[in-house]
Amino acid sequence: MRTKDLLLLLFPLCTITIVCCNTTRNQTASSFKKETTITDSKANKVADLNDIKAIFKNNAPYTYNNGFILNKSGETIAYCSNGYILDKNKKTLGYYSNGYILDSNYKTIGNYANGYITLKKNETE
Repeated sequence: MRTKDLLLLLFPLCTITIVCCNTTRNQTASSFKKETTITDSKANKVADLNDIKAIFKNNAPYTYNNGFILNKSGETIAYCSNGYILDKNKKTLGYYSNGYILDSNYKTIGNYANGYITLKKNETE
């Protein structure tokens, strides 16, 4: 009988400890995310729409591989990292997410899948 009473007393304490630990961990993660976002926005100047169009000059086949965007000759024309498309100077040109290529105004200008980038025809003219 004493063991059962002891367990009933300890159970609420264990629950409170777990909740407190989880809350602390979540606050730390959200604080880190905010700090990272601020750092990224200061480090990368967002370009206008013409800058991203400049790297995709025509509707030639573009590919992406391990964070590099390549033209049909295999030359690196841009980088992609953590949802950002960056030029060679690490300036933000646009974004990529869920199969879409977006300009700096979050307008869809193309798609990516299976290592290939396909642009809308009117975006490359």
